[in-house]
Amino acid sequence: MLWVNLLTHGIPGVAMGAEPAEAGVLRRRPRSPQESVLGDGLLRSVLIGGLCVAAVVLAAGVTAHQLDRPWQ
Repeated sequence: MLWVNLLTHGIPGVAMGAEPAEAGVLRRRPRSPQESVLGDGLLRSVLIGGLCVAAVVLAAGVTAHQLDRPWQ
């Protein structure tokens, strides 16, 4: 389990650690509690990305079924 965790989280962790810091990020005012976390088009982006992933997975499953291959 630890090996899987290292493989799946190691590279993103290095990428986040190497990302340059934004200037003045701690000086920003906190967002309003009434403001949505998924504002500014983020919800739409998440939904479109999820639908794209679902379509690819569904197409792979249908293709595997048509070729009489296991779907897993």
